[in-house]
Amino acid sequence: MNDSTQRNPQTAITVLLWSLIGLGIILRLVNPFFSNPVDFLESDPLRHFLNARECLRTGADISVVYDILDPLGYQIWLSSVLRITGGDRTALALYAGGLSVLTTWLWYRWMRLAVGNRVLALTGYAILSLLPDWIRVNQFFLQETLILPLLGLSLWLSWITMRRPTMPMYISTGVAWGCALLTKVTVLPMALILAGWILWKTASDRSKLKLPLIAIATTLLIYSLGPIKIFNRIHAFVPIPAGDLNRIWFESGNKDLNYKIKFVDMRQGYKEYEIRVGNPSLDLKLPPGFNWTTSRTGTCETTVDYTAALGNYFPASQMTLADRLKYTWENIVYFFAGLSWPENHVTKDAKNGIYSQIFESVRFIWLPITLIIAALAIRQKRLNLMTLLFFGSLSFFLFQQSVITEARYKKPWEGVAIATLLTLFTKPSSRKKNEDAESES
Repeated sequence: MNDSTQRNPQTAITVLLWSLIGLGIILRLVNPFFSNPVDFLESDPLRHFLNARECLRTGADISVVYDILDPLGYQIWLSSVLRITGGDRTALALYAGGLSVLTTWLWYRWMRLAVGNRVLALTGYAILSLLPDWIRVNQFFLQETLILPLLGLSLWLSWITMRRPTMPMYISTGVAWGCALLTKVTVLPMALILAGWILWKTASDRSKLKLPLIAIATTLLIYSLGPIKIFNRIHAFVPIPAGDLNRIWFESGNKDLNYKIKFVDMRQGYKEYEIRVGNPSLDLKLPPGFNWTTSRTGTCETTVDYTAALGNYFPASQMTLADRLKYTWENIVYFFAGLSWPENHVTKDAKNGIYSQIFESVRFIWLPITLIIAALAIRQKRLNLMTLLFFGSLSFFLFQQSVITEARYKKPWEGVAIATLLTLFTKPSSRKKNEDAESES
């Protein structure tokens, strides 16, 4: 078989993949004009919108609680976007579409390096470009719309840094991870795995060890802006905003949460609010014949007292081992079978009939993908950075004891899962050849 015969099928596949990617780009650009972020201003999107509209404001309404405690990264980002666009509907649609397209391109740039095969990297690009929930999440003001491109950027810069370990690259990588963590702390497992990998690789040469340490220090410095902001406002040390509150909810075994929060605002004095929240993701909407439902019932009543001494902000855990195992199992079910909120729960989108059913069915691909990755990794005896990144972050999401899992929390992991699966389809020899080619390009 001559070279031209071999190239023709590959060329045809490449053209097909670029066509799918082009279709995904068009959908991403057009979608926000029909489903604009300003069309859904309630619950979490409304909270983020109010926080960003007057970032770090001192309003007297209930949202001031979240203004103080919500992660700082998305507040600053969305505040800048609203100021630049003036809140104009068309300008916000252009912003949402542009950010959506940029997200998958950043992940593609990372996959070019991580997968080690251009055609497979394009395959990943096409898949992520057309994933329904990755498209529709940009219809809302949500942290996921920023954490996805930030994680793609962080992974891309991390791979470049491992190949070109220079001071500017390490600092750039540290800044990217710092911004990602400041936006949503769910990417922490991936940050820790990569930091550990890089430190292990450089541990043999102490002269090079200072570079990753500088990157880690840069990340921590940026992330610390969030806890510093909180401390300056209420004089309470909260390293992971809302972390303990979510833990109390998870450990309660209840479906809803009603909490009273007390704190002393350095600008307004003593404040006390009572807030009730629910979790729409507990409604799995499983196909006929599957009648599994959560065992959670009732409302968790608790008090968050930031006027108390450090360590006494929240009541102590009363959860038994049996309940811990039961609700961990439920979290695993939500992870693999849960519907992502709000994109799969909005009434307007639910009226799309057959399209809505297709969108809801995509959630069932992640368990088979996980099993295939596990089988291929064991068969090929692959223990490398990609499999560590995949299984490490997966273990965190499945077994963490801090939050009732929602499907949208796992979106960053979904991109890693696709990339890991594609990596396992490449031969080590071809990977090395393609990696060398990528380094030279």
